[in-house]
Amino acid sequence: MTVIDESDQCLESKQSLFILSDNLVNSTKKIIASAKTEEELRIGFERNLNPLLESIGIKTMPHYERLSEEAKTIYSGRPDAVHGEIIIEYEPPGAFNSKSAVLHAQNQLISYMKAEYQAFKADPIGRINRLVGVGFDGNKIFFIRYLPKKGQAIPSIENLEFELIGPYPFNQDSARTFLMHLRSLARLPLTAQNLSEKFGPRQEIA
Repeated sequence: MTVIDESDQCLESKQSLFILSDNLVNSTKKIIASAKTEEELRIGFERNLNPLLESIGIKTMPHYERLSEEAKTIYSGRPDAVHGEIIIEYEPPGAFNSKSAVLHAQNQLISYMKAEYQAFKADPIGRINRLVGVGFDGNKIFFIRYLPKKGQAIPSIENLEFELIGPYPFNQDSARTFLMHLRSLARLPLTAQNLSEKFGPRQEIA
């Protein structure tokens, strides 16, 4: 019988993320060498991202320009890409050299996250704690996370606070952070939408 040491598995996982982050950064450099628009960046980046994730056993079934079924009845805005609980807002290459462009993308992501919070009646705090907003322009990346307040059980929509992490240059370190968030999708919560996407009549499992 072969015994697999958990520490070896952990090391292998870290090594995989190092390799994948290098590959993702290098492929993104090629994209932004010719990409001029947000759409060109999004299409090229998503095309490269999905096979990298599948190589480590992660299938995210991304959605483009739509929130969850419940949230889109609350907010009419359309996010560029949604991978499970990772919401990505793309901007044209180099846009984040402008503070106003960062603020615009930040506000968009917060609006999406608030809509998901309002829509998820069963466990709104659990939902928003899992959500990660990602702003990306090919050169720089930032992350948005809910900032919980001590002693505040279920805050009103007006009292939600969020933390801006970054922007950082899109390099091996920030790419690895991004991939680690995506890797958490392997443990999706048991929501009706996620179950439908995994086991619905159009999926391979069914």
